[in-house]
Amino acid sequence: MEVRDFAESLLFGRDIEAKLLRPRELTDKEPGPALDRLPDLPFRPAGLRFLDEGESRPREARFPGRRALARDRERARVMHFFANHELLALELMALTLLRFPDAPVEFRRTLVGVMIDEQKHLELYLDRMAALGGSLGDLPCGRFFWDRLKKVPTPRHFLAGMSLGFEQANLDFSLHYIDTLREHDDAETLGVLRRVHEDEIRHVRRGLDLFREDASDEELFSVYRAHLAFPLGPQHGRARIFSREARIDAGLPVPFIDEMEACAASRGRPPRVRFMNPAVEEEIAGRPQIEALRRADRDLALMPALAAQAGDVVLVPEQPSIELRLDLTRAGLGPVDWIGFEEAPRVLAERPLGALAPFGRSPRSAAFARTLGLEEVGLADAALFAKDAVPALRTLLIESMVADPAADRLFFPKTEVVLDAATAIARAAGGGVIVKPVLSSAGRRQLRIRRPIRDEAEAAGLTARLESCGPFVVEEFLDRVADLSFHLDRLESGELRPRGLVRFHNDDQGQFLSAETAQAVTTLDPQAQRFLAGEGRTAGWFERLLDRLKEVLGARLAGASEAGPIGVDMMIVRDRLGALRLQPLVEINPRWTLGRLALEAARRIRRGVPGRLLILRRGRDRDEISRACELAGDLPLRLEGSPPLLVEGLILLGDDETDRRLLPVLAVGEQPIRLLGP
Repeated sequence: MEVRDFAESLLFGRDIEAKLLRPRELTDKEPGPALDRLPDLPFRPAGLRFLDEGESRPREARFPGRRALARDRERARVMHFFANHELLALELMALTLLRFPDAPVEFRRTLVGVMIDEQKHLELYLDRMAALGGSLGDLPCGRFFWDRLKKVPTPRHFLAGMSLGFEQANLDFSLHYIDTLREHDDAETLGVLRRVHEDEIRHVRRGLDLFREDASDEELFSVYRAHLAFPLGPQHGRARIFSREARIDAGLPVPFIDEMEACAASRGRPPRVRFMNPAVEEEIAGRPQIEALRRADRDLALMPALAAQAGDVVLVPEQPSIELRLDLTRAGLGPVDWIGFEEAPRVLAERPLGALAPFGRSPRSAAFARTLGLEEVGLADAALFAKDAVPALRTLLIESMVADPAADRLFFPKTEVVLDAATAIARAAGGGVIVKPVLSSAGRRQLRIRRPIRDEAEAAGLTARLESCGPFVVEEFLDRVADLSFHLDRLESGELRPRGLVRFHNDDQGQFLSAETAQAVTTLDPQAQRFLAGEGRTAGWFERLLDRLKEVLGARLAGASEAGPIGVDMMIVRDRLGALRLQPLVEINPRWTLGRLALEAARRIRRGVPGRLLILRRGRDRDEISRACELAGDLPLRLEGSPPLLVEGLILLGDDETDRRLLPVLAVGEQPIRLLGP
């Protein structure tokens, strides 16, 4: 039989026997002309229907969960999925032989050999399905493979999608089900999967030999990615579990395997595009971006990965090293798709995207949204950032609690809004105040004056520091016991949904040091815990306060049309008589905050395990940065459970570079937290 006749039988045959026909001898002397008209779908036996294009799988046609595989009929469903995959692979290989009759002899010979293996796999799946009580046609069949590979422009593109794509992914999928079925005493099904897994290793190796041509080990991944047409991407060559061993056995080079393990792109869900712009208030105020802020943008650029879902895009000034991307992937942060700012418009041009989710909405984020053609997630009203809006909200909050006996547990500092630096300094002449620009964050441009100003020269120096910063809020200095932040999301419906309470730590200048990922109250000392619990007299007062705070914020945002995160900073303080009080509205941040990112990081940590998000600074914290980098290599990363969650380790959110000023670190477990120090 000629190869062409064999391929036509597989592609156009209308019964399963035609798909399984294996001639004793095949020749390729008459490949014939290229197939000029592609079938919309391969021909199939009656009763074996494809899902319509864009049709979602019905619930009964989805892969069963781990526990469900204890039942024969559920394992039969798995055999049905795999049988359809083998059948699609056969039909696509047959189509490729017919489309490219002039392809190199070695390509066509190798494809025929793989097709005969795939026929054997299909028989194994069909036999095992029947033994488990199922039959081909019990479920509708997916068509993803067919739709993505039927029109590839060259044989090399086909190898990228099939051998290094779907067959490479099957290295993981087959191992996943081998591991799962060990629990269910089904030696026959295990035997089928092991046989297929061993053959897939050979298939990937053969495909690699044909595909790579003169590409070096270091170049191979880039060449592979360039031969995948959207929506195919490298992520389709792997599963959620990832077997390096199987890929090494298949002959894939280590640099390629590293890139495959770290790669990410959303499968179906339009990804959000995230990026870090921590100086959002400075942008809104129209101040020039000084070098320190540009460095902060770069040094903190990877932090959105803490909030990202698998496949989200994170825009970065420069690509993280492959070692760092692997570390983050193995720690459960993503995997995310790291894309440089400059290349983003080109790389993302053809992809369906979700929304742009910057750290905070600003002129810079608006420009990126326009460049990418995206809607922006976040609250756009610049007045929400202004600190001079807070006193009025404090008044509304206290008025809403006037009849509540818990109101006397609150403390509101004396606050004045002034218009120029000279007046601010005059207000501060008695000492013991904090002078804050109306638009600022992370302690930038703030003055903390705890004693009287000594002379005119000192006053002139303070004035010089403040004169370019616009109006100020001047507040009396408080004896701070603990900093807390209350986090909410404003939904598109306008509803405010609480997300959690975080304890964070600032230095004396108001700059962020760290935040706890554990439940905030549990990290406080016993006296502060008793205070928030009501000390037996006003139980539930703190929870009622948070409800009132949500109502006050909801009223303030009633006219807004946008959705996004909101953080409210609050503070437990000690009054002049030594009693604890709560300052419930220090600042409002209508954006992401580092505390909120710590709250997001908690989702990746096993319940009950302590965690801390830190920002280490070079210079002041030079030794701590070096120690963190050393410890990250010495302390093994531990994850447990399904899905795996962090129980111990240090995760660096940045490469260790000599010119790095800031290094974000996620410390998980008592020992790593203790080793890094307070």
